[in-house]
Amino acid sequence: MGIWLSESLQAKYPRIILDEEVVNAASQHLSDFQIYTDSDGIKYLNYLKTFGGNKNLWIKEITEILEGLYKEFEIAQKNIGDENSSDDDKKIYEKLRWLIKFAEDNLSFWKKY
Repeated sequence: MGIWLSESLQAKYPRIILDEEVVNAASQHLSDFQIYTDSDGIKYLNYLKTFGGNKNLWIKEITEILEGLYKEFEIAQKNIGDENSSDDDKKIYEKLRWLIKFAEDNLSFWKKY
């Protein structure tokens, strides 16, 4: 399956999915913490660790991102609790939940780095 077709079918969450050929080629240049294997077995690029940079800036940026995500997540939780919630509301909730975990994991990484 082609890279773009694969991603369009599998990218349930906001992630950059990597085809096995790309993983093999990229692993020569990227470290293990830059190529993640998600809980569903799909490999993706961790764009919050790929570019290096200033540790304190990453901590500040990810913290700010998380503040916004937490607010959006509260709204999404209320929406899915509503009897009129749609499938889209549930999808948004799941994407936000995944994204918060992703950002929190990366924040922990940069705090330890």
